[in-house]
Amino acid sequence: MAERLGQVVELLNEMRLEGEGAAFSQGLTDYRVTPQWKFEVLGEGCGITAVSVDVDITITLPRWRAAVHSVADEQLRWREVLLRITRHEYRHRDITIEVAAELLTVLEGLEAGTCTAVRRAAESALALARAELRRRHAAFDAIDGRTLDA
Repeated sequence: MAERLGQVVELLNEMRLEGEGAAFSQGLTDYRVTPQWKFEVLGEGCGITAVSVDVDITITLPRWRAAVHSVADEQLRWREVLLRITRHEYRHRDITIEVAAELLTVLEGLEAGTCTAVRRAAESALALARAELRRRHAAFDAIDGRTLDA
């Protein structure tokens, strides 16, 4: 177990929470965006009549159990480190919620000549949303994914 803040930060800067070969990460936000829709024939075409987008998010943050036994200055600096990691992971949460809301808006407005076309459009919208999630998360990490200082 790391006894000093410098040791903790060193360990955090070397972590790959998503597995070997993944990017370095001091915290982790796992998310799942799951849309459900129903469509039916409407007049001369087909449209979505019921839609929902469920979002499941799990944020993993580090813990330093020895912090309570460290000097006051290190405890303060640890709280600052943890706050930075927390803010970063909460931004990933917010990005996920924003993209899920955008997907919901797109799905709510889908209509086409056939129900097959509506289904394909909904599946395409989901694929685009997943790609957008990856893009926004990567873009955010590129500007905010720096290493920590002790």
